[in-house]
This record gives sequence, C-alpha cells and structure tokens, in this order.
Amino acid sequence: MKGTINLKKRKSVVNKHFMMAFGCMLILLVMPCASRSQNIVMNVTGKVLVNGLPVKKGDNLNDNQKIVFEDPNAELKVLSQVGVCVIKYKNYEEKRSSELLDLIKSCIRKNSVATLGTRAWTTNPDKDGQLKMVEALCNTLSVTRSNVNEMFRQYITPYCVMEFKTPYWQDIADFLETKYGFKPARFTGEQEMTDEEYRSIPIVPTVRSMAPIPPAASLKMYCPIPGSQGEYGTCTGWASAYAARTISWAIKNNLTDVHDITNQAFSPAFIYAQIKGKNDDNCKEGAHTARTVEVMKDVGAIFYSDLPNDCNANITPFVKQAKTYAIKDFQRLTNNTGIQSKADFDNIKRALAEKKPVFASIKTYNSFNKKIWNGVTDYFYGNHAICIVGYDDNFDNEDGTFGAVEMMNSWGTSWGNGGVIHVKYQDFPKIFKYAFSMYDDLLPVPPPEPPTPEPVTPVTPVIPETPVTPVTPVTPVTPVTPETPVTPVTPVTPVTPVTPVTPETPVIPPTPVTPVTPVTPEPPFIPDSLKRIEGSFTLLLSDGTTMKLEGDENSFRSLKLVNVEKMTYNILQTYPSGTMFRIQFTSSQPAYVYVIATDLQRSPLAQLFPDPDQNISALIPFNSEVSVSIPDESQYIALDDTPGEDYLCVIFSKEPLDISVINDTFQNNPNKSFIRIVKEALADQIVDDNEIEFEKNRIAFKAASDTRTAVPIFVKINHR
Repeated sequence: MKGTINLKKRKSVVNKHFMMAFGCMLILLVMPCASRSQNIVMNVTGKVLVNGLPVKKGDNLNDNQKIVFEDPNAELKVLSQVGVCVIKYKNYEEKRSSELLDLIKSCIRKNSVATLGTRAWTTNPDKDGQLKMVEALCNTLSVTRSNVNEMFRQYITPYCVMEFKTPYWQDIADFLETKYGFKPARFTGEQEMTDEEYRSIPIVPTVRSMAPIPPAASLKMYCPIPGSQGEYGTCTGWASAYAARTISWAIKNNLTDVHDITNQAFSPAFIYAQIKGKNDDNCKEGAHTARTVEVMKDVGAIFYSDLPNDCNANITPFVKQAKTYAIKDFQRLTNNTGIQSKADFDNIKRALAEKKPVFASIKTYNSFNKKIWNGVTDYFYGNHAICIVGYDDNFDNEDGTFGAVEMMNSWGTSWGNGGVIHVKYQDFPKIFKYAFSMYDDLLPVPPPEPPTPEPVTPVTPVIPETPVTPVTPVTPVTPVTPETPVTPVTPVTPVTPVTPVTPETPVIPPTPVTPVTPVTPEPPFIPDSLKRIEGSFTLLLSDGTTMKLEGDENSFRSLKLVNVEKMTYNILQTYPSGTMFRIQFTSSQPAYVYVIATDLQRSPLAQLFPDPDQNISALIPFNSEVSVSIPDESQYIALDDTPGEDYLCVIFSKEPLDISVINDTFQNNPNKSFIRIVKEALADQIVDDNEIEFEKNRIAFKAASDTRTAVPIFVKINHR
C-alpha cells in the first residue's frame, strides 16, 4: 500500500521512549495512553525527575504528573498539546506543586525554543526517513483512525516543523491517509457582505510614498505554523486572530522562530465566540470579516494556549485580559468589492511592504490547492477568510508568467504548500473580495528567554611521555692471547651485544582548544515608550510654487497654552479670491491626521481631511514618509469671494479624535476664537513645549512624549 512502512512494536510498562538519529529507525517502547494527555520529551539537560526516576529524551509524560528539577541549570523541552515548550528551573520554582500541563501553560510564552536543539543529524532526512519518524511518533501517540486529525494538528505538525527543515507534507499526508484514514476537513465560513456594508468601513487614505513600492515583500518569517480550523466554519477567527494578529504581534516583538511565534499565537475561538450567530451551536455557520476586526479593536484577543480550537468556549474569564492585546484600528484596502484598479492592488502591496498582514476574503474552488493555484474556477467551494502574507512581482509561476501573492490558509499543513499557497497576479482578481489591514501600536514585551547554553567541557591537553633513552650496547670482551706455553686460559665467551631499544615515538600533543569567548550579555530590554509624531505641511499653488510663510516662535513655545491665541505659521503674501491651491501634508510616523478650516467671519467649520463624504480613514498607518494631497492630486481648493483671513488647523494625533465635538463647541461659543476652541478640546493631549521642535521657514515638526499625543498647527492665509 502507498506510504506503508512496517515498524516493529515492543510493549513496556515504563514510559514510552523514542530515540532519533538520521538514517535510523526510531526505537519505540509503546503503551496506550489518553489522546489528550501526552507530553513527549524532546530534549532534557541537567537532572529532572518524575516519580523519582530521571526524565529521558523520548519519555511520554502525562498532563497530571509532577516533575522535580534537581539541577538549577536543568531545562526540559516537551512536545505538548498546546505547543513545543521549554521549562526552566525557575519556572519550576515558581510553581513547584503544579501538574505538568499547568506548568507548561504557565511558561510556554516565556521561554524560547529556538536554541535547545533536538535534531540528531546535519542534513534534512529524505522522504523515507521522515515517514519512518512520523510513523514512530504515531505509534508513540497511539494514533488511530478516530483521532488522527486531532493528532496531526496537535502533535504531528509541530513535530515535523521542529524536526525537519523541509517536511514532505504531501507524502506524510498520503501515509497517514493510507494507514489511518487521514482526511483533513476543508471548511470555509465567511459570510458575504454587501457593497454598502464593505464601503461603510473607512478606507486607507490615498498616499504618495517618498519611496516606490518594492517589487516584493514577505511576512513569512513572522508566521505561526499554519493551523487547521477542522470541521468548524471559523475561518474568520483563524485568518484574523491566529494569522494576521499573530503576525503583527511577532513583528512588534521581533519573533522569528516559528515555534516561539506559534506559542504566542492568538485564539480564533475567542473571536468567533463573539461574532457567530445566536443559533450557531456547532460553529459551522461562519461570520462577517468586518465583525472580526471590530471585535479585535473593541474587545481584544487572547492567546491560543489559553483558549484552543473549541466551539462554544467560555470566554468570560479572558475578557479583561483580552483588552491588553487589542488592535488600535483597521482599514479597508480597496474602494469596492474586488480588485478594480491598480490603486486597489497597490494598497494591498503597500500594507505588506509596511509589514502589515492583510486579512482578506476570497472565493474558493475545488481546484484551490497545491503550491501555485492553477486559476481554474471549477466547483465553487465557498467564501473563505485567509491572510495575505506576501507578494513578489518576479515570482516564477512555472507557466511562463511572473508575479504572485502568497496566502496563509487555515486548512492545516497538508494543504497547499505546507499550509500556504501562491496565487498568480492574473488569477488574483478571480477570487478576491475584500481586504483589511490592522494597526497595532502596542509596545513590545520582553522577548522569550533563550535556553541556557550547555557548558563546553575543555579538552585536557595530552602530556607526551618522556622518550625512553636507548640502552648503550655492551662492548665485547677481547680474548687474552697466551704468552708462553702455559695452559691456555679458556677464552671468555663474548657477551652478545644488547640490541638498542628503539625509543617510543613521542606523543604529539593535540592542538590547544581555543577558549570559548564569553558571550556578552544583551542589554536589558527597554521598549521605546515615547509617542512619536513627525510631519510637515505645504500649501501648493496651481502654478507649482508654494505659499511662503514664517513661523511664530512665541507660538512654538506656547502651543498648549489656551490663553495664547496665536497662529503657529503665517502666510507672508496676500492672495486674491479665486487663488487655487492644494494642501499637501506628510507623515513619517503612524498618526491620525485631521485638517479643519474656518475664517474670520466664523463660517461653519469645514473638515477637509478626512473627507467625511468619502469615508476616508484619518489614520496614516505608515512608518515611512508618505504624503497626502487635499482634495487630491488632480483637484485644487479655491479661496472664496469673501476677503479677509482664512484659518487652517492641521492636527496630528496618536489617538483618534471626534472632530464633531470641536465643531459643536465652535458653533455654540461665538465669543471664543478658533484657536482657543481647538486647544480647549485637546486639553491635556497637546505635547509640552520641550517635547516638540518646529522649523521656522516651513511647516514641519518632530515630537516625542511619554503621555501626550497631539500636535495642532494653526495657519493663517490673508486674501483680498
């Protein structure tokens, strides 16, 4: 039968073991155990005991067992139901009385698994070698036809990612199908939105980047192990929380080891529990993608290790904790449903280039599989939520064309190419429906602590033995010649010369071992807690020149003082009515930007940006310098026919603002100046004078504050 391998089993009353070596079959000691009570020891350093016996590599420990660390330098690496986890002595010290599973859950996000290796080979096992090891693991886990899907998701997938540089996923799946009937589910679950519902979500502003969109961008290094939604219609939770939210968290915290990332993945069940229908008791009806990001903004998210893939989970104990991991905001990336313009696609590419995963909705077909989708729209499978993790203009589609986007799915690693798929640029519009990007301004947390390196035992140089001095040969005795005829003396028999002793070859001492250079400890982790804002502002005339201006240094020094009602900048020249100009502002740090205007006659407050009629988001979410043109790059604003003074206010803020509050205050307080009303509305949000630097001859600033979040800039234009 295809993929079948015979492996001898031996029963034992002790814990199960398996020993790993490249090119060798794993030797197993097998005993039945509960499907959800298994923790395979992948590596152990130092002395760790269970039931008074040393824990060894290959042991299968139960969830409720208690382990004892007898060595302060000991570390234990286990493959558990919630992920690959490293347990250190100090984790044990903090929870001495805890059962193993509780101990694992308490430290799974604290310690890195990146450097405590388990591989016993230097080259990736070939297909047959991998299949032997997978079958050995299956025997250890007591995999059956009834639990193979669960075991593949919980144990086999992370094991293969840990042990193989390049797993043969399809061959592994074929083997499991042949032996155990493995057939992973392919459920969808995205409920369709109307065009009006989609357009009701604020769209990312049209920006011009100071640098072109790069030809390729990938967030693959920040992805968790692709998960499986199983037989639930929970793809919206998987694509948003498990994929996109986890990727943004990994980027923020610079996590690049796939197991460390997976250990800090976010729970799809927590999100889905809040967006599913009231009668969706079996979690199969699906949900709207827009509701998903709303929940992640308003409620937050929790880790998968706290709430795994369960239907109808009790989320109440986690709600308070979830707010800690809420996203700041989200934006739609296309003007309407589908890809209808280059600008739509550029918004998706720019988000990825700015390291923002794209949470998207697509149409799926029976053909949707393999490394590269063939683009055939055959049997419609359903609307589905996925996460776009990259694009490459030069990706070889193996059909003579180039350019593809890469998507991470929630159908497990046996689907596609290890859980991801490339879709050619020309096929992307066939399936694309909606897309969102998320903005996350959480401060990074301290990184997982790496395992303690095993001490290097120095090699003692071999002292050479002293060479043996050769024995000097004995000189033979010369016979005495007789003189007269006397009785001759019997000659002494000559002594046989002693054969010289060949000296032993001196032992050549080994090359001295180069001493290990002590590792310089990294400086303590100190996150940048300052709220940084940086921007500029230009008034561009229709002839291509700019309005000349001058900054008021007294105003610079009294930005937050309500009683100082001075303009920050004044336009030096007076312009006639009808003069056409365009407002162009730049932002080099993520910020919410608002542009409002009035005049000396207190005309109704006009909100020039974001345009409320077009439902544009005020959030400029980019870390690189971008510019926005108002009204846009093809239109201008004209000075009206009422001569006098026109006032502009540009507000850069790290927090979203309700401009309607400023407008209402302005209309209801005719005796207060425009400047005073704005300053009062922002109150304690305006940065201190010593936290901001202005430029005098152009509208530009840099600000950084611990607590304050807003910079209002006032500009006066005189026109005749």
